[in-house]
Amino acid sequence: MKRTIMALFILWTFFLITPVSAEDNLQVMEKDDTGLQWEYYREGGTPQGLITKTNPYITYYISVNANSGESFLLKMFLNGEEVEASYNPATDKLTYQAGELTGDNHVRVELHSGGKVEEWSWSFSIDESPVRPLEGADTEKLNRIQSEAVTTINSYRDDLSLPLLSSNDKLQQIAQGHSNYLEEHSEDGHTQRNPESDWFTGYQVGDRAKYFNYSGFIGEGIAFQEENSKDAIHRLFDAPYHRMSLIDPRFSQIGTGYNESGDFVANYGGSGVIQSPETVVYPSDNQQDVKLSWYAFEVPNPLRFYNKDAVWTGYPISFGYFGSPQDELQVAQATLKNEKGERVPVYDVLPSMEEEGNKTHAFLIPKEPLTPGMTYEVDVDASVSYSETESVDVSRSWSFTTASSLSIRSVHFEEQNGTTFLKEEWDSGVDPDAEIVLTKDGEEFMRKEAGSQTTSSKLETGNYQMTVTSPLFEETKVYDLTIRNDQDLSYQYDSPWVVTEFSPQEKEVEREALWSNFSDWSSAEKVASANKEWTIAFNQSMKEVDNINRYIYVIDESGQEIDVSVGWKGESQKEAVVSPTSDYEDGDYLLIIEPMEAATNQMMEDGLRMAFTVE
Repeated sequence: MKRTIMALFILWTFFLITPVSAEDNLQVMEKDDTGLQWEYYREGGTPQGLITKTNPYITYYISVNANSGESFLLKMFLNGEEVEASYNPATDKLTYQAGELTGDNHVRVELHSGGKVEEWSWSFSIDESPVRPLEGADTEKLNRIQSEAVTTINSYRDDLSLPLLSSNDKLQQIAQGHSNYLEEHSEDGHTQRNPESDWFTGYQVGDRAKYFNYSGFIGEGIAFQEENSKDAIHRLFDAPYHRMSLIDPRFSQIGTGYNESGDFVANYGGSGVIQSPETVVYPSDNQQDVKLSWYAFEVPNPLRFYNKDAVWTGYPISFGYFGSPQDELQVAQATLKNEKGERVPVYDVLPSMEEEGNKTHAFLIPKEPLTPGMTYEVDVDASVSYSETESVDVSRSWSFTTASSLSIRSVHFEEQNGTTFLKEEWDSGVDPDAEIVLTKDGEEFMRKEAGSQTTSSKLETGNYQMTVTSPLFEETKVYDLTIRNDQDLSYQYDSPWVVTEFSPQEKEVEREALWSNFSDWSSAEKVASANKEWTIAFNQSMKEVDNINRYIYVIDESGQEIDVSVGWKGESQKEAVVSPTSDYEDGDYLLIIEPMEAATNQMMEDGLRMAFTVE
């Protein structure tokens, strides 16, 4: 019996949090009757909130500048008693290491100058039953997940010539602690609203950083219901707001968390200091095989300005500026054009549309999936304002080329409500209109099309074929996969059906669906000899391909491919020679030329077919 069930596209949600930086809390004050000026934390020093360390360093940032030689004195009081805090004018920090503390604690800092006193105060509490996120956990598994995440992120960052990230134990505790909390309260996203939870470590990510005694610049990304961290990172990278954290050169460390529901948390950290401002674009200049599409389901929603959400779009293009928190990016114009010079309709998300404190990026999200094998040009006319009178031009122009062929890197199965779902991870960008059929020994087991899955038979161990027919790529590809049953499940939606081998077949099927619509080469010869050698001349040099027979071939009148030898004539690769490996038999034939890519990254608009007869 067949059952048709709507496949859930929305199996993950992304959450982004803007990095927290101490610089955001600075305020400058100046005394009226002296030349004394100071800069200090608006919201107190550290630590604050709930912490685990019983003998913490108590620190307050205050930069004092006595322009007229005015003397000053700084004092620190802990729970009403003055303590011997030391002030370092080189780092602008007043610091004291406390002895063993318990319960609630109150700190007051006083600045004495000219007979007057300014004071600031804050509180913190020692958690007498500290949360230990990794205690009793499968640390081998969690470390493997973190290692895989670091490797995947650094692959992106290395391609962009950005500093690589390293694992950090405290960030891992922060991430794993929040992941554990999300197991019970997934609706809370980046916040922890339930202080009664056994996993509560702080309302916001900054609070959780203080709890685990991590100081510095910190950000967070979350992806839900993920089979592994590699796919989670790929998905976070596709989502433009989350991409900004992954390509931020101010981050140097990372820690990850993962729970039984497949919820993946990444916390990024670093000093927040950058030697010189940097602009990072993605896709990068001259990048190849860029994805064509994206399913826009991200929090915050970049399409909220257009009253759209959970829709298929083209792959997001991002322009990110990373400098000081006070810098503001201004974009006068941003355009996307195809290789014909035609302007591509996009949803643009510009700094002027964003809220204060988040004006350092611009996104161009194509309204429709991009074209396979197309080279696109991006132009962003932008500047950065350092002050009301000072700005610098940061405009960029660059190009990238999309994937010319559909590519699926892996597949897996998920179980939801008693139904097994087939899930694919597309390297080329998903074709939402693709038809996917899973068969074994000619019997159909699953079929996916138009967002729904039909299950014809229950899975069993063995070798399968997955046929993917893509209208977007105008291509059909067959993958071989081996499935076995394994009851060792790794997360809530995991399936006992495990794909142990997965690879594309060397040849695609149903090519007739492609060449039947190709243009006829009307000037061709009609009658040929049995050993006829054809020479195909292109108007420019063509790009090197692994197997030219994949693009140039001969078929007989029944649609069967004939064994021919195809090779380039000369090093310029402007002429291809096609000759039969044995004489043609009498009959009708078609010489097929599928769309190929030139060395200049230009793609043929259409394929060609030439009919000839051997008598």
